[in-house]
Amino acid sequence: MFKKSTITTCILSIPLILVLFTVFIVNDSLVNGVVSGKCFWFYGSIAGIAIASIVSVLLNRKYCFRINKIDCLILLYSVLTLLLLPKSDGFSQKTMILALILCLYF
Repeated sequence: MFKKSTITTCILSIPLILVLFTVFIVNDSLVNGVVSGKCFWFYGSIAGIAIASIVSVLLNRKYCFRINKIDCLILLYSVLTLLLLPKSDGFSQKTMILALILCLYF
């Protein structure tokens, strides 16, 4: 009924869907449950995406990485931002979230 690749794609896309649910997460057991709950959920979702990406590359050996001009510009911007941000306000949660969003993009 369903192809094996369709089922695999659906299973591997679950972590991407979990990132979209970040806005609905509230954890009342933490000090600042609205912000902290969202951050920890986002961190866990990014870890799930990393695992799903590794599994996807291992299952699909034909995958080829292509980098275009936009990717280079985003990478340059992010490197500059990550280098200059700690000088302005120290290593903060904003720096961590920026780094994780860049991981999500690539």
